[in-house]
Amino acid sequence: MRGFPIRAWLVAVVLACLVLRPAPGYSQQPAPSAPPAAPSQPAPPPPIVQRIAVSGNVQIPSERILAAVTETKVGEQVSDEKLRADVRAINDLGWFTDVSGRLEPEPGGVAVVFLVTENPVVAEIIIEGNTVLPAEAIKAALGVPIGEVLNLKTMREGARGIQKRYEDSGYILAHVADLSVLPANELGQARLRIRVIEGRVEALRFEGLRKTVPKVAERYVRETKVGAVFNVNVLQKDLQRLFDTGLFESIRARPEPGSAPDTPPSGWGTVRVMACWGSSSTGIATGKGARRRW
Repeated sequence: MRGFPIRAWLVAVVLACLVLRPAPGYSQQPAPSAPPAAPSQPAPPPPIVQRIAVSGNVQIPSERILAAVTETKVGEQVSDEKLRADVRAINDLGWFTDVSGRLEPEPGGVAVVFLVTENPVVAEIIIEGNTVLPAEAIKAALGVPIGEVLNLKTMREGARGIQKRYEDSGYILAHVADLSVLPANELGQARLRIRVIEGRVEALRFEGLRKTVPKVAERYVRETKVGAVFNVNVLQKDLQRLFDTGLFESIRARPEPGSAPDTPPSGWGTVRVMACWGSSSTGIATGKGARRRW
């Protein structure tokens, strides 16, 4: 055991020095903390509207366009929400294919400029598919003037006006199947094409006949013919004529879609006539509960 304790003690001291000594170039000082954030600056207030104008219009007067601008006002701060509302209002006027807005610097604030692109001028109106109403009557119901900027709002309302004009005349199946804006020969002009489906009778079908054969019933349905444009007033006359025979307690009818209801030139439909026998053994209606309805 001579000398062993001294060597063991020296080895332990050397190892301790190796463990406690920091590696070369390594600093045990704490990492510097991040500098404090600079205080945020408040956002500048929106600019003040000094002027409101319109650009891009050729045919439509600026006054008529600016009359739709009700949210954005001179002397008030610019508001994105109000600008979007005014852009929608101008677009809803119906005269423009595109509406947008921009801000231009002005002394003391900004100018709000609404940029518009007008629809083409209507050079011609083409009516297709009409046989029972003349083209001039359809154009009058449409209400779109020739020689003026096309107003899409007026055009859509006019399509409903055409359908009402047909309905008022008894043609309740007629409708506008297509409304197209076509290019014209001159730049900035267009042709308006309207295709009407009037609704023709494809077939007559009788149901509920017990003793009367269809051929007999058909004799009294004289005006509602296969191939004719369906008219509810005409059918009412035919049903009255059929009811006046006294063979039926009740008669009613309704149109049904045909094999090609929206096929040019005028669509097709089936008129279904339902007739109920009277209770008399001779086949003559007693009149009890007699009624007719469309």
